[in-house]
Amino acid sequence: MREATDRFPQTYGVKPAGAVLVRPYGFAAWRADAPGPDDESTLRRTHALLLDGTAPAARA
Repeated sequence: MREATDRFPQTYGVKPAGAVLVRPYGFAAWRADAPGPDDESTLRRTHALLLDGTAPAARA
């Protein structure tokens, strides 16, 4: 999603290509400054950890 004012990176402390997972009450639960080698897997593990406290093992 593209933010119209481009303040998002500065507000959340990431680069323009970065990402932030924001909890419903506004807490930034996870952030990535820039794209990584396996973003989908990283986000899935983070999501699982936030939801139930367990994260699947990282793939080799």
